Amino acid sequence: MRETNEQTATRKRGPAEASGGTVLLAARGICKSFGTRAHRVQALRDVDMDVREGECVAVIGGSGSGKTTLTRIMFGLDTADAGTVRYRGGLLAGPRSAVMRQLRLESGIVFQNPFTSLDPRWSAGRSIAEGLVVHAARSGRRHSAGGGEAIDAAVRGALAMVGLDPDEFIGRYPVDMSGGQAQRVAIARAMVAQPRIMLADEPMSAVDVSGRVQILDALTEIRRRQPHMAMVIVSHDLGVVQQLADRIVVLHDGRIEETGATGDLLANPQSAYTKQLIAAAAW
Repeated sequence: MRETNEQTATRKRGPAEASGGTVLLAARGICKSFGTRAHRVQALRDVDMDVREGECVAVIGGSGSGKTTLTRIMFGLDTADAGTVRYRGGLLAGPRSAVMRQLRLESGIVFQNPFTSLDPRWSAGRSIAEGLVVHAARSGRRHSAGGGEAIDAAVRGALAMVGLDPDEFIGRYPVDMSGGQAQRVAIARAMVAQPRIMLADEPMSAVDVSGRVQILDALTEIRRRQPHMAMVIVSHDLGVVQQLADRIVVLHDGRIEETGATGDLLANPQSAYTKQLIAAAAW
């Protein structure tokens, strides 16, 4: 049986996180290139990665290492040139496949810049409620007669979960929010339908230091309240990674450099690249 790249990288480190929850999302042999034939850039090279139920996996690496490309492919936001992605054992076989619909129904996504992901014409309450509307449409359900009250309660609960006062923020617009507040609204929108798996792609890159602390607190609270939800976080902030992630995957030049339990990898990196990455980070 072929040993996957991630298994190989983990085996080189020593004890692997081979046990644990059920694998929810699995990538195998992912390859991706960009550009024209004369200026072709290989972004990913035969990458394997698993995400298990209830774990937080951090994907780290330098600029251009392939972090965002890999996670976008795994969450169905982009397509690979080669390789496969499976969600709950089923193959992602195109945007209209049943497995893709299931992944979209059961996932929440937070992007880097909240001000480009939130509609400036919509209040926080409407943006978060839209997550429930989209979820209902994808699942083929209709809201009941009491749906308005249920939606309002869910929106308020989502705001409270990310540390925002519902009475203060439900009617507030993005222009009246700080970057950290806007990103927490975006997180609340991603979480309101209680996804099975969540992707946070550099969620703190567009906010200041105080905003990063607030977002970290929000994500920590989400993990406490939703212990069975899987989370994938792309980040260059190793302080955030240390506090949130159970496991780290290091990407370098489109390949997995190494992977392992967070505390072990940060304390005892095996590859020269990972050592440089940790030494260069301010955390």
